[in-house]
This record gives sequence, C-alpha cells and structure tokens, in this order.
Amino acid sequence: VTGLPLIKNAILQGAHAVTRIAEAAKKSPAPPGNPLDLLIVGAGPAGISAALRAKELGLSYEVVEQGTVAQSIQSFPRGKLVFDQPIDLPLTGKLWLKESTKEELLSHWLRIVRKEQLAITPDTRMTAVKRLEDGTFSVVVEPREGGPPEERRARFVLLAIGQRGTPRRLPIELDPEVESRVHYHLADARSFAGKHVLVVGLGDVAMETAIAISRQPGSEVSLLYRGEDFSRGQ
Repeated sequence: VTGLPLIKNAILQGAHAVTRIAEAAKKSPAPPGNPLDLLIVGAGPAGISAALRAKELGLSYEVVEQGTVAQSIQSFPRGKLVFDQPIDLPLTGKLWLKESTKEELLSHWLRIVRKEQLAITPDTRMTAVKRLEDGTFSVVVEPREGGPPEERRARFVLLAIGQRGTPRRLPIELDPEVESRVHYHLADARSFAGKHVLVVGLGDVAMETAIAISRQPGSEVSLLYRGEDFSRGQ
C-alpha cells in the first residue's frame, strides 16, 4: 500500500483544474484592481502541479501553504518506497520518479520548484474566503505561527488542501504525561522497536503503519477499529 495512485490523481487533477480555470478566465473580462488570476491553497502534489500549469498558461497566481512544500510527502515514513509511471506535465516534462524512496521523490520535486521559481508562500494558512460583489474572491491569510492577517484578491481560488494537513485526533482528554507517546503520523518505524503499539483505525495509513511497526525487532502491534471488517483499506 503506497498511496501513489492518490499522488498521481492529485497531480493530474491539479493540472486539469487550472486548464479549466484558464478557459473560464478567457471568457470573462478582467475585473478592476488587478487581482490575481488564481490563488492556490496547498503546495502538495496537486498544488505544485496546478502552479506549473498556471505558469505555463500565463496566469498570475500564488500558492499559500500552511506547512512546507510537499508536506504530505514529507510526512511519509522515512525510507518509504513509492512507485508510479511517468506523468507528463508542462514545463518540467515529468513530475515523477520511477521506483524511489520518499527522500528521492522530495529531492526531485524541490529541484523543480526552485528551477521554475514557483510563487509559493509557505507557513501561511488560509483562514477565510468570500466572494465579493465584483465576482472576485477575498482570501484572508495569516502566518501559521501568528501574525497580522493579510488579504489576497483573486479571480479564482483552487483548494488543493489534501487530507494530511490536519489529522483526526483522538476525541479524548490525554494526561500531559502520556501526550508524548501519542502520535498522529509515522516518521520512522525503527523508533518503535521493542515496544507495544496500539494503532487506531484500519484504513490504508493504519494498515501500512501496523505492518511497518510489526517488522521491527521485539515490537508488538494491536489494532483498534470500530468497524466489523477490513472495509476501508485498499
């Protein structure tokens, strides 16, 4: 279970969405005030792909990302293998790596971002968006670590926020002394060697986590799931 079909779909969807946005932009007159053509929220696979396409089509754009570029890929476990077939994309030719680790994939993608000088603003989260009377969008953003909010105006807004940015947390109160032992993503399975670990959930990520930890010497893994069978995982 690698999750790569999701990455592939995200890349294709980001490019296709911007193609449609560019077509719509041509059919409507530019509003006064010189707003951006496009504001992209999220700099994961879909957001990077959308930015590449926007640049190729000559749209004025900005990407805001509450974390860092390709945060979703960076959250993969260390050394995780990813697989895919080449995906044709504008400008860079192919935003891909053949069978590789997450570190190789990240290195390749970050080189593309630097080479193309994509307009990405990291550590900035979107807090509000509304449509104005002239048809444009007012988007409020602010620094992730705190600071004064700022407004961006854009003709179109593309949400490429994915699902990893805000993980679902246990709906219970945790004593402070145990908080350091509750994790919401797996950085390195080796750190759980010799430990008894409870994995909550049974989707793809939970399955992958349980398998990775179970392969560590001396580890013991238990699964907690509210359903009756393996219905969600692929």
